[in-house]
Amino acid sequence: MARAKSIILDGVKDHIVPHIAEKERAYEMWEAPKKLYQHTSVQRKMLLENSLRSYQMKKGEPIDTFLRGLNGIRDQFTAIKATLY
Repeated sequence: MARAKSIILDGVKDHIVPHIAEKERAYEMWEAPKKLYQHTSVQRKMLLENSLRSYQMKKGEPIDTFLRGLNGIRDQFTAIKATLY
């Protein structure tokens, strides 16, 4: 299981890693990108804008974890070739 998860993590782009890294099974890691990209880009942009608006730092959360999540949202915008205003 660990080897399969490692292979999947090595094979995806950096902006996908936050979506799959915490999955417990390799199959869940394999399916996560499919769910991520099943929306059209307009729908995806709207969801990402909503995510960005509601994104907050949780009490006790380290700043690097918060920024990593924020960078993940930005990378997803980049992946669908959307701009942030």
